Order: sequence, then C-alpha cells, then structure tokens
Amino acid sequence: MKVVIRADGPDLRFPVPGNLSKPLVEIGGRPLIWHIMKIYAAHGISDFILCCAENAADIKNFFAGYALHAADVTFDLTQKSAEIHHAAVEDWRVTVVDMGPAIASDRSLTKVAAHLEGEDAFCLCYGDSLSSIDIGASLAFHRSHGREATVSAVYPPAQHGALHLDGTEVRALSARPEAGFVNGGFLVLSPSCLDTFGALCLPDHRRAGLDALAQAGQLPAYLHEGFWQPVETRQDLARLEGLWKEGTPPWKVW
Repeated sequence: MKVVIRADGPDLRFPVPGNLSKPLVEIGGRPLIWHIMKIYAAHGISDFILCCAENAADIKNFFAGYALHAADVTFDLTQKSAEIHHAAVEDWRVTVVDMGPAIASDRSLTKVAAHLEGEDAFCLCYGDSLSSIDIGASLAFHRSHGREATVSAVYPPAQHGALHLDGTEVRALSARPEAGFVNGGFLVLSPSCLDTFGALCLPDHRRAGLDALAQAGQLPAYLHEGFWQPVETRQDLARLEGLWKEGTPPWKVW
C-alpha cells in the first residue's frame, strides 16, 4: 500500500520565516508533512509518493539530510568524512516526484501512475491537515464496499458554539458547527481513479472531481468524528503548536 501526498502547497495565507511552503512549516519542530507521514506510518503505510512543484528542491533537501539531522555526527575534516551515530530514522520509502508547474498535466499524472503499478488501491492525502483518523479502518471500509473511491467525512473545527433552538428557547449547545461533515482530505482510491487524479488534487477542481464520482455512485464516505484540523491561517498553526506543547496532541497516534 502506498500513499500519495500533495506536497506542493497550497501556500499559507500568512508569511512565515524563510518563505516555507505549507508542507515544510513546522509544528513542534517538525514539518507538517512529517506529522502526516507519521500518521500513515502508525497504520503500517510507510511507502510515500510526494507530489511537488516549485518546492521540490526543498522537499528533497529535507529528506536527503534527514538521517544527518536526526543523529550525532563526527566530522573528520582531514579525511573529509562524516560518521553518523545512532540515527533514529523511520523505515520510510519516500519518492519525491517533481510535477512541475502544471501538476494536473498528462505528463505529471503519468509520472505518478508509474509508481502505483500493481497497486489494487492507494491513499491520497491533500497534505494540508492533521487528524486522528483511523487509516486502517478507512482502508477496510474501502475494500468492503468495492467501489472506486472513499472520502473521509469530518467535522470542521468549530469557530463558535452552535445553539440548538426551539423557537426562541435554547434547548442545547454544541461545540460543532451546523454545517455538518466536510471532506477531510484523507482518501482511498482505486487505480481507475487515476484518470481524475488531477481534478481530485487541485483545489479549484476537487469538488467537481468528487462530485463526478458521487454522481456515479462511486464515493462512499468513511465517517470520522474525531479530531481534524486544517492548516490555513496563523491561528490554525498556533492551535496545533499549542496542542503539541501540551504533550498529548490528538493526531499523534504513533
């Protein structure tokens, strides 16, 4: 099983030091994409395909130096050598695919498809949110219904508490918004969905791509009522950082 992660953005709505793209913005000293990969790895998926654009070099540099930065190192300047001591690194296989500026082009999609040959299904993650979603359960659900795609249905984080009214009388209060479930961005797809892969990835076309699958009766929803938080604003990032510092971030399932 492999997971394809959109690692090209979209850009944050606020400036960060070094003009980092969204996948590399840090939470608890680790990039957002690292947290997402840890979620999948906790459920036994450690083969990743990262779709990059202008930030491809930055993503490659991060993983190229990952073992080096996670360990003690002895540099022998006379021998021009480096010895890495006790590198605590994950057993991940990471393929970085430079999709270029036209990420939904036929050439770009062919590059991704080449790494998915022989797979009966694969995961797709937009790469812009964290969740306590049970990836293993969503995979089991996908295989149980036998259709082309599974979308995760999540509750958006409430900005304000909802009032449940009977006329003008308040009967109950809820922390969740009235809008109900939204697309959480953790999907499971069959290879047949590669034809609409670009539409499923791009924010401007995502709804149309999912709607086409829904109209064809090929899009059951895996319901996740636990934690889910997108990273779009400075407040979102501050909330996640605060949860990490508290020591029990709800997305830390590893």
